[in-house]
Amino acid sequence: MQFNEGGQRKRPWLKMRALAFTTASRSNWSTSAAPQITLSAILGGGLGLVAWSPGHTPAFGVLFPLLWIAQPSRVAAFACAAAYHLAVVRFLPGFAANWFDSIVAGFACWQAVGLVSGFAWAVLWPPRGSTVPCVVLSTFSVLVMLLLPPFGAIVPANPVVAWGFLVPGTGWGGVALMILLTCGGAWWLRRRRWGLGVAPQRSSLIILGLLPILVWTIGRVPQQQDGRLAGKALAVQTQFGRFPAYGSLDVMQRLYRMGELAKVQAHGPDTVNAVVFPEGIVGLYDASLQPSIDLELTGPMMSKGQTLVLGADVAIGRNRFHNAALIYRPDGSSTLVVARQTVPVAQWRPWSRGSHFPADWLANSTADIGGGVRARFILCHEEWMAGLHLLSELRESHELVIAMANLWAAEDATASYVQGTHTQGMALLFGRKYVRAVNGRQVPS
Repeated sequence: MQFNEGGQRKRPWLKMRALAFTTASRSNWSTSAAPQITLSAILGGGLGLVAWSPGHTPAFGVLFPLLWIAQPSRVAAFACAAAYHLAVVRFLPGFAANWFDSIVAGFACWQAVGLVSGFAWAVLWPPRGSTVPCVVLSTFSVLVMLLLPPFGAIVPANPVVAWGFLVPGTGWGGVALMILLTCGGAWWLRRRRWGLGVAPQRSSLIILGLLPILVWTIGRVPQQQDGRLAGKALAVQTQFGRFPAYGSLDVMQRLYRMGELAKVQAHGPDTVNAVVFPEGIVGLYDASLQPSIDLELTGPMMSKGQTLVLGADVAIGRNRFHNAALIYRPDGSSTLVVARQTVPVAQWRPWSRGSHFPADWLANSTADIGGGVRARFILCHEEWMAGLHLLSELRESHELVIAMANLWAAEDATASYVQGTHTQGMALLFGRKYVRAVNGRQVPS
């Protein structure tokens, strides 16, 4: 018989039993958790595909916070959120690969979005057994956090966008309704102790089954012609391909083609008051380009009383640029509105000695486009950012939303559709008319 130094008898069988119990627990956890995590990822990815695909209503996105709160663990919540957002931006690997000329970079960018999105939702997921105030506070906090930097500039498909397709025209009341019903729904699910792997009560099952049907019935489905014409503002769609090199013949050719498009699509002096071209359509702007712009665009358009809006990069210092909308009014006045946030890493990179587009979320985003109409401008990457949409609605008076995008790197129309639904959802929520001008991949002449 063995004794320890204190004279007590050793019990090696206790240690062996504890070790066996620990090993079995880990084994049971791994075998039970893996299917749950897989199921969570499948459900999250499936919802992302259903909500953000042509022919469906993005209003299905209002259900994601409820799916998130129903997860059995923080790891499952991460898997569900990451899969959901990866499904939303499923086109990103090809887009980023074309932008950076690297397939590896394309998949790295896609995975980075998934990791950041998953982390944002998982870090505030309330554990099982949390008190009611904890559940409500966690749900409210994640909704707010996703509007603010840095997550607001990276995580797509903010729930408030989906609510625009469900309750259009409700404005700030709709935002409050989103917060109230989302937090209330999270509380209700936790109060019922329902989640993945837990059998719901019959009444709960009926309610949960009716929610998707209700969303499908009420939610608005985006149409292909949406955003082309609003009032007397026209958005011109182009397929010119990547940004033209500074000083190249391609710039002159583009201006000529843009002039022809404006003549055809904005014919007649009383048909259209403002013609909008895509973001960055003429590449880098400087004063030497102005005579050609006057010859091909502003001259003919001013004679018809039309305002010209076109996208360009404007140098503000050595290797520092603004992504801007240049606005030329028929009275001869002009102004510009600059992007408040460009694409992280691709354009916004303050650490780089190369080109950099500074960010300023509080910069002005509205301008007069003639005819007594004041418009709010959203430039490309800003379309994804619900926080910037809400900032403009809070701070600046306007009647029209003008979105300008350049998606030359996109391999199909999915990227433009998903990005455009973000602007459309926010415009619908606040009852704003909107137009959206997009440049796509180059089509051979």
